[in-house]
Amino acid sequence: MVPNETENGIAAAPDKAFQMPTELTIIAIGGCGKKLVYELCGHDWFLKHYLHDNRTLKVHIFDTDANQMDADKNSTLSLNNKVEEMKREMDEPGGNVKMEFHYLPDLANTARVSDLTGSDVVDQVKQAKGYLRTEFWWLNDPAHNFRYNDDLKAIDPDIADDFGGGVHRRRAISKAVFYKAVSQGVRFPALLGQGNIAIVVGLGGGTGSGMFIDLARYIRSRSGESRKIWFFGILPTVTEGDKEQLNAAIALSELEFLNLKEKKLFHYCILSSLGPTGFGIGMDKKSEVLEYDQAFPYLLINGFYLPTADFSAIHDSRRDYSGFIFANAHVYEYSVDELMSLKSEFEKVVVKKLEDLVEIRRQIIKKVEELLSQIKEKYPDLLIPESDVMPTKDDSDYVRAEIQILKKIWGNEVPVLLKYKTPGHIDYYIQNSLPKEFSNLDEIHTYDGLIDFVSGLKKSMDGETPSAQDDDDKKLYRNITAALDQTEQLAALQKVIEQITNDELRVALKKILRGEEDLSQALGQINKKRGSFKGDKSALMAKKTEFEKKIGQLSQQKEAMRAKVIQTLASIRTRDEFLAYQKIWETFDDIRKEERNLASDLTRVHQKLKEMVIQPPLQRGRALTGEVWLTESGCYDLRANIDRISQLLPQPERLENLKEFVLDLGQYYNYKYRKQAAENTGPIQGITNAILNRTPDIGVINDLIETRVSQMKSFGDMQPKIINFHEEPLDFDLLDGFITTDLTRYSERMKKAIIDSISASLNLNLKEGDTGYGALTRILDNNEGQVIDAMEEELTGIVNAKEKYDEEIKVISTKVDDTVKESRGLSQRIEAFDRVDTLSRETSNDRRQYNRLNNELTGSLSNIDRKQKTANVTRPGLYRTRYREINPNVLSLLARIDGKSDLSALDADAGYNELDSILRHMASHYRELVDVSRLGVNNLAIPFEGSTEDWRFDKAALVISSPSHYMTDKIVNQYREGITRALFTDLSLQGMEDIHVCPHNYSKPWEVALTFFAGASFFDNISPLLGDGYWKKYAKYRNNILHHVLSLHEGKYIIRKDLLNLEEAAKIAFEETRENVENRGRAKEKIVDLYEEKKVSEAIPHRKP
Repeated sequence: MVPNETENGIAAAPDKAFQMPTELTIIAIGGCGKKLVYELCGHDWFLKHYLHDNRTLKVHIFDTDANQMDADKNSTLSLNNKVEEMKREMDEPGGNVKMEFHYLPDLANTARVSDLTGSDVVDQVKQAKGYLRTEFWWLNDPAHNFRYNDDLKAIDPDIADDFGGGVHRRRAISKAVFYKAVSQGVRFPALLGQGNIAIVVGLGGGTGSGMFIDLARYIRSRSGESRKIWFFGILPTVTEGDKEQLNAAIALSELEFLNLKEKKLFHYCILSSLGPTGFGIGMDKKSEVLEYDQAFPYLLINGFYLPTADFSAIHDSRRDYSGFIFANAHVYEYSVDELMSLKSEFEKVVVKKLEDLVEIRRQIIKKVEELLSQIKEKYPDLLIPESDVMPTKDDSDYVRAEIQILKKIWGNEVPVLLKYKTPGHIDYYIQNSLPKEFSNLDEIHTYDGLIDFVSGLKKSMDGETPSAQDDDDKKLYRNITAALDQTEQLAALQKVIEQITNDELRVALKKILRGEEDLSQALGQINKKRGSFKGDKSALMAKKTEFEKKIGQLSQQKEAMRAKVIQTLASIRTRDEFLAYQKIWETFDDIRKEERNLASDLTRVHQKLKEMVIQPPLQRGRALTGEVWLTESGCYDLRANIDRISQLLPQPERLENLKEFVLDLGQYYNYKYRKQAAENTGPIQGITNAILNRTPDIGVINDLIETRVSQMKSFGDMQPKIINFHEEPLDFDLLDGFITTDLTRYSERMKKAIIDSISASLNLNLKEGDTGYGALTRILDNNEGQVIDAMEEELTGIVNAKEKYDEEIKVISTKVDDTVKESRGLSQRIEAFDRVDTLSRETSNDRRQYNRLNNELTGSLSNIDRKQKTANVTRPGLYRTRYREINPNVLSLLARIDGKSDLSALDADAGYNELDSILRHMASHYRELVDVSRLGVNNLAIPFEGSTEDWRFDKAALVISSPSHYMTDKIVNQYREGITRALFTDLSLQGMEDIHVCPHNYSKPWEVALTFFAGASFFDNISPLLGDGYWKKYAKYRNNILHHVLSLHEGKYIIRKDLLNLEEAAKIAFEETRENVENRGRAKEKIVDLYEEKKVSEAIPHRKP
């Protein structure tokens, strides 16, 4: 259902039917052109369009490459066969589609380039009349003193004589082959009619670039001026060869010259740049190049759509100088095939394979279970008690892996998307029927826990008959239940197998139980053991005695080394470094607390001193002497506290200077106080002081103040890690850790000394960074409990690891045990080995089938996972984006499609959200189409001196193609205005009417295409011309006539003398747009003056003009 206004508020878009010309001829010339047109012919919808309503599509492929001739013939045959198949499937095909391939050397009866230089060829071509009238044969014309071997090869000595690879980038040879073919007038296609013609050419090549101008003239001569000829030219990259870039520059200049001097040969001239792809020799399969090829068909098709959309103005914006329309395209592909393959793979592979696996495994488990019962009954000595069994990590991993495979099936997103109910039932059982500790499989860490999980889930599923979506859903539920039952049996049997004392038997039985196909190694080990058991018993007992002796020796060595460790530590614990280190850590927390308190007390005393200075003396009731001052301010108490803290430190003198600083600080403020008191003495008091000879000497007080400041500053300078002292105004900051920082460093030195001493004593050569060094450091750092005991344990471990006592003892002890066990059970094992051998043969076919099915199942699950991961990642490219951000509901929607094979299948239900998602992605990226590097222009707008206006493109259009009517309707009603305004701004257009956004419903079934056109610009604004691009090669090689086409038949060639700077070029282009005819004429003449017509003889190196 297409959305309408009454149902979702979106008004239908104006009905603007998609139209292509009723009669269309597409001509591809050369390698680049034909590759792009072959891609276009891969659009089946486009071919079917022309098989209706009496429409006609003719496709002509022209090339000179002998190496590709057979492939081109096959491609042509394949396309025509496909068209015939389409016709047979259509009720009433009323149109015609046909492709023809033309190998130009055959049309010209020419096998080699030198064949074109004979006198008969010269005479034949020169006899032609009308358009083909030839005054000069540019390959060899003795009548005009121009010879192939002497003159043409002097211009270009590397001319290739064969057509293997085409004309090898020589445009003039392509022109010659064309003239020869047409002059014969027999086999060359007539190309008659009045329908539109599209010529597709790579401008850097030789065949297409060399022939398109003359082919267009040929068509004009036979069809008249009214027939519309569209030219689609592909600009090569600047990473291609010099010849390719030279060809492009000359071809573009010849197009410009034709526009200026003659009536326009092409109605529309559209350029598209390969530049962003970075294409070069041998890069046809580069991803960006393939993307460009896939986007090009929309560029051609939507170019023809614009007149249908009432926006032919963009094509008509071409002028004499601004003669080029620039185009760019981007395709969004909706990866529906991957979605459908997910559905198919799950339904047809996963569900069926699981069912087959269950049946095959049932047979294997039954036979293994029977053998284990026989072993329990007949060979009990081969078994350890069940209570002693400890399943291996491998056992746990295998059971967990089996559960994980089932979980991958029921937890896969695909059955959820298919609306299967099995995943929901299982999730419900896990969350509601099992103990909470089993709700998360990853949190089950024991073997028995895994068994309980499987058992509990299977029991819950056995007790229910749940609803299902369809038969496949029922099968899935039933098969998972059966697989859980088998996993429970397998886990139990693994525990029984683990009771078997013989390694070879355990390995072989587990491999059989697990369905492993290749038992050659395991059975080989059994056979080898079985053949040597009779002679092994006496040797085993001798080895046992030898092993026990070795163990005794290692144990004695180990005890001797432990005694040495104890002795070393006994020595260490009495050393000064250890005692000092121990004292530090015993008192460290107290010192840290004292440090904080001391900093706080000093701040408080300082504040008290400042307050005492500003407190008027008379208010205190008495004069303050120095001692009283220091006592009352707290200085003496603080100094006493510093003395007390110093005793806690291993270096008590460390705080002596700080104590003196406190005294200097108190005296400093006392002198400040006395100076203030002296300065504030009244007259009467002054007389009294004079009589009593008590007048204070202010000068002396100032000296005392300065002395105290100097002493405090000196302390700050000497102890920057303790205090920051500021002289004016006097202030200071005790730094964080002013005591403990040094204390920590001191303790680190002591710690290192302790460890180094131990390492030297025990010859351990421990270094910082070693594991043992780190462990000893951590023991000393923790300093809790018995440090020496902990170090003894650690050092014993380090020595043991170095000497490998325990490792060797363990290995030898294991050998002793194995020897005893093997000696006791030899006879029983031989018979058990026989039974396992028999079992391997009986299960061989089952195991082979199991492995095949299991590999297919796990492969399918991995394939589904891979597809799901890639399906959820949108991969943007330069010209193509694979949209993969899939709505979970879409798969079930696609599963219900009846006869729909394109995006319009999503024009309903949950598909709206999916289409909206694509639209949002497209809306956030469409402006990238206007990027100058992708368009192949230098600037979108160019200011120039003497005008308040800029040169800019006149018109632009964005065509959006999608089979979904919902999308095109929404573009019209919701997105078009915003897109129009954004592009209007990006291009600096004159008015909003100059930009059109045109959606239609024709594209590949699962693609959305955006095609951008901007018209028109000029030669000097083509970006690959500049820098190290085309023009550099043009300036160097432009007199090589083999790369020219225009006027060669008159014995002349055209060159452009210079490349204009952009400002000057923009000014000329702007003048072209003026209504004043005289101004336009002057602008045209300025460009014409850049061109020079030269004689071919001037290009010959050994001739002077």
